[in-house]
This record gives sequence, C-alpha cells and structure tokens, in this order.
Amino acid sequence: MKPSAADLLNQLNETDEHRRVEAKSSLTELGDAVLETICAYSNEPGLQGGFLMLGVAQSPSTLFPTYDVCDLEDPDATQSILATRCRTEFNVTIRPQIAVEIVRNKRVVVAYVPEVSANEKPVFIKKLGLHKGAYRRIGPTDQLCTEDDFCNLFQSRKPETFDQQVVNATVEADLDPEAIQRVREAVQKNEPDAECVALPDPEFLVAMGAAKVVESKTQATLSGLMVCGKRDAIRRCMPMVRVDYIRTASTRWMENPDALTECTSFASRLPDVISRVHAAILADLPVQHSLEDGAVERTETRAIPSRVVREAVVNAVMHRDYRTPGPVQVIRYPNRLEIRNPGFSLKSDDQFSMPGSMPRNPAISSLLHDLRLAETRGMGLGIMTQAMNSIGMYAPFFDSDRSSNMFSAFFVFHRVHSPESDCWIKSLGISFPLTEHDKQALVFAREMGGINMGAYRSISGLDSLQSSRRLRLLRDAGILRLKGQTRKYYVLEEKVGSSDGKVGSSTPKSGEFAPKVGSSNGVTEDDFSEVPDVVWQKIGKLGGRASASRMQRAILELCAWRPLMPAEIAKYLDRTSVKRLVASYITPMVESGLLERTIPDILNHPAQRYRPTTQGLFDIL
Repeated sequence: MKPSAADLLNQLNETDEHRRVEAKSSLTELGDAVLETICAYSNEPGLQGGFLMLGVAQSPSTLFPTYDVCDLEDPDATQSILATRCRTEFNVTIRPQIAVEIVRNKRVVVAYVPEVSANEKPVFIKKLGLHKGAYRRIGPTDQLCTEDDFCNLFQSRKPETFDQQVVNATVEADLDPEAIQRVREAVQKNEPDAECVALPDPEFLVAMGAAKVVESKTQATLSGLMVCGKRDAIRRCMPMVRVDYIRTASTRWMENPDALTECTSFASRLPDVISRVHAAILADLPVQHSLEDGAVERTETRAIPSRVVREAVVNAVMHRDYRTPGPVQVIRYPNRLEIRNPGFSLKSDDQFSMPGSMPRNPAISSLLHDLRLAETRGMGLGIMTQAMNSIGMYAPFFDSDRSSNMFSAFFVFHRVHSPESDCWIKSLGISFPLTEHDKQALVFAREMGGINMGAYRSISGLDSLQSSRRLRLLRDAGILRLKGQTRKYYVLEEKVGSSDGKVGSSTPKSGEFAPKVGSSNGVTEDDFSEVPDVVWQKIGKLGGRASASRMQRAILELCAWRPLMPAEIAKYLDRTSVKRLVASYITPMVESGLLERTIPDILNHPAQRYRPTTQGLFDIL
C-alpha cells in the first residue's frame, strides 16, 4: 500500500531529506531538475521507485528547515505537464501514478515514479544523451551515472525479450485450449520425439515460453497471449494491437478525406489474424484474366501473388514493436498496397535481401514457425522480391524509418514492361540516355509520387552507391528534383512531361492493374478508350431496347475483358439505372451460373466485381 501525501510529508519533516521523496513547491519548478529526479527514481536498482510531491515547500522562518503545503494554483495543469514530460523527455516512456490529495485544506500533487524493468535501463534524458542524461538516486541526491554504473545497469538486463515477459493482467483461463492444442499438434508434427507435447497444458505452455509461473500462478507471456490467447483477453490487455485494413480511392494518403471508403479491424490471435487479413487482401486485389486460344479455362494473375501477401502480413505482425501502442496498417490504394507496422527493422537497409534473421520478437517468431506460418531464416523479403519479379511486376520496396519507429512495405500494381509505360516514357521526349532501370524508376516515381535511393536499389538490384549515383544523374539531367531535409527523395520535374504524361502532377496515372477512380460511378470518360476494339465489335450497338440475350452477352464480353463493378458495366453499356441493371441482369446471371462474384463471402463489399464462370465463357466463345 502506497503512503498518503500526509504520510510522505511527515517522513520529510522527520528526516529532512529522503531517498524516496522529493518535494517541489509549484509548477515553475518543473525544470530539468525534476527530470533528473524522475530519471534517478526509474534507474536506481532495488529502490522500487520514488515519490515526487508538488505543492510542498520548505518553511524559511524556522530555525530547522521544515516542509509544509503551499497549495497549487492549477493542479490539473501540473498533472498534465508532468505526465507529458515523462512520456516524451526520456528514451523510454515513464508512466507515473499521479493523484491530487488534500493536506491541511490545501491541494498537493503526488506522483509515484516506478522503477523500470532491468531491460529498459539505463533511462536517460533524450536531449542530453546517454552519457550526460542518465542519473541514479544516491541518498537524497540525483547523481550522473558513471561508466561503472552503466556497466552494472547493462549487465543487469535480463536475457528475455519483451515478448518473453509476463503480461501481468493475464491468468491461465485467458489462454484458449483449442489454440494450445493446435500448437501442441504442430510441435509434435515437426518434432515427433519432443517430450513437451505429453505435458499438461500449464507445463506445456511454460516449456514453449508461452507462459510463466508467478507466485504459484500460471500467467501468459506476450508471445503466449498473442498466439494462444482468447480474443477478449487480447482486447483487454493489448487493446491497440490489431491490423487495420483500409481502402481509399485516393492515390495519396488523406488527399481527399471523403475517399476513405472502408476500414476493417482485425484483433485476435495472430494465426487467425494472419489468415483473415491474407484472405481480405487477396479478395480485394486486382486480377488480370486471359483466355488462350483453344483453352477452356481462363488464367488469372493477381497483382501480388498469394505467397507474397502472406509473407508481408506475417512479417508485419511478427516483427512489429509490441511496446508501441498502435495498429499495423494495410492500406489499399488504387495503384498500390502499403503495409506499415510499428518497429523499424533491426537489419540495415542494404541487408534486407541477405539471409539471416534478427527477430525483435523471437518467442512469437518461434511459435509462428512451429505453426508453419513463418520462416525464421531471414529470407522473407527476398522471397517476396523474387515472387514479384517472376510475374513481371515491380519488386516490392521496403522502408525502415528509425526516427518514426516504422517499417513499411510497398507493392505497386504495375508491370515492369507494359505498352502504357513504354508510351509514357516516349512521350516525355527525354534526350538523356535512360537505362532500363532509369525508365522503371521514373514509372515508379509517377505511381508513388517520388522515389528514393532504397526504392531505386529495390528496382534495379544495384548497390546503394550505384543507385544513388543514377538518381543524381537523373537530377542533374533535369528529370528529377530533390526534396526533403533529413529523409531525401526525388520527384519528377514538372517541366519534363507533356500534358498527356503529367509528369509533375500530384495525381499519377494508375497502373494497368489499378481500378479506376474518377466520376461518381467509378468510370471516367477516358476509360472507354481502354476497352479493346474487339470487345466493342462483339457487343455492337445495343440501343435502349436491346433484348435480354444481347444484354447478357454484352455483360459477359465486358466482364471477360476484366472483372467489373455494376456501376462500370452500366456506364459502358450506357444504362442510367445501376439498380435496374443488377436486378434485371447481373443477379439472374449469377443465379444461373453465368457470372460469379470476385468476393463471394461479402456480397456488399465496396470493391465487389463480377466475372464470367466457365459456363459463361463457353456462351461467348
């Protein structure tokens, strides 16, 4: 039980100076000295933290110094400033327990600053750095840490990582028996002779690092909670650990707030989250269809292969920083997919494609490996790059930002070689001798709004020095323009492009896989030119009173070209009522087996499209 403000005041007056109590008179004294005290309380081994009293001052009129309350004018502001400084001024977040108490009819703010875990020491003031900003509490004073102090603090760090630590609010009942059984079966399949599979659940969980025994009670570790925990327990203990799947019709984040069409959150055990997010992304990816001459069934090519999607999702949830409260974001733009997770990569940028894993969460990685959801050889990013290259798509670009503690993966829905890209490059009229990699980089910059050295390296396979040299050459040639201060990147020069290319425009053209975003029904006037002439010839002129058979054939021809939304079909066929088109033709064609939905499990999905079944393709052959 923590002492009250009155008890702390009595202790101050009895001892004059106190190792665990520091008194300040008012808000004006919340300077760097207070930060030093908070730092010292957080670091001192075995002290178990200390108390900071605000609104207490020495009485100068007495022969021997005594402390008395002086009443704070604005205790709410004092609490807010103190909490903010504890959150922002140190290398780790300090969470003091702050309360306002009444002593002798005057208000006093009491803040208990806990001692941080051994793995978080040494705590230091960020603006001063480690060697000038780390303090210990020696007697009633705050002392700057010496080299010996640093050695002791670093040596006291436990070998366990954050995901191996106990989640204090958990009990054994928070772990799902079915999820535990799945892990047990996976371990037995991978290691038939493993002795731990015969243990009862509590002992098995401890053996797998998914739980620990604390004061005779079994409690889940973070890895156990995230892999075997019940959904309610995960929401209670880790409320911000989830995956948000966001669809937006803009090609720039929040360029048009109204374009944010959908956000679906997934919060559950990691194996379930991985499966559900993987399925959601695949269902929403643009697909290119082709029907070879003489073939009965069409072939489908997704803009991102299924294996790449799974690797990207697993990478995000497995290597994210679980100390940082915030979701993994999967953002589906019209021309690309971005996956962002808290936690920069522990591997340097130029080592992304090299073997060897440096997991932030080794316990979670091990459990996901047992479940055969993750490989632990550090080859995930390389596998994604090879898979994208194998289908002729742009290699993914990975960005690790230490300053914002964020890792991002970018997947562009655009082929490396496409007629549209070649025509666009030619339309620029550039006299500078462009390499194939330069051309790909310009298309990437058009789609993404910019390019940096890391992206050029991903596209070309060149090393960092060569990639940087090529970008500088493009800049010197007046093709690219350098932007940014700390994180530099290049954008297309406005003067380079013609009116058709719009090189310098902030709204790039979408790739050949990208769904169109334009008028209210999703189709712009320019889209009509994309429909192949052979399709228009097969459809012919329908007029306003076309027969049902001709309408059905026209719909099948259009949807065989590429899957379409009802609004797109209505626009192409010059029909004013989308609802009537759906009720009269599309729904009956689905029921009769001529059409099928691209997202069959979510009938009203905003990206729902229709494509011919095998029977429908036979009807138009």
